[in-house]
Amino acid sequence: MKEIILTNQDIANQVQEIIRKIQLDNWIPDLIVGITRGGLIPAIMISHYLKKPLRTLNVSFRDGLETPKLDTDLLKHITDELNILIIDDINDTGKSLLWIYETYSMSISNIRFATLVNNAGSQFKNIDYYAMDIDKNENEVWLVFPWENWWLR
Repeated sequence: MKEIILTNQDIANQVQEIIRKIQLDNWIPDLIVGITRGGLIPAIMISHYLKKPLRTLNVSFRDGLETPKLDTDLLKHITDELNILIIDDINDTGKSLLWIYETYSMSISNIRFATLVNNAGSQFKNIDYYAMDIDKNENEVWLVFPWENWWLR
């Protein structure tokens, strides 16, 4: 499996590309929601740039979790009139993003999704904005983001 090591500059470029696509789309989020852990850094960067509030959402199917918990605190801060941008680092298998979509789209009518990297082979096909496209079905790669194992570099 090929390993791709992304740098901080790569991430800055990817975030700029997502912001460019959002602006070209003439759609500005009212609230940024970063998925812990990988989505937090790009979410913070976009939140600062667009001067929009940031919330976090912990969604993980790792470590044997069957279903993440519904974040009722997040639901208190959103209304149907708000444009919500959900951000993660990668749409890999799509399981987390699909769960978010199925769980929160009934409460949020104007929800969009952004990831730094979109895996075309993912089960989640509703990524509105992404900077890098891969297809793990055709070319198996492992992406290493700068916030992962930074202490080893």
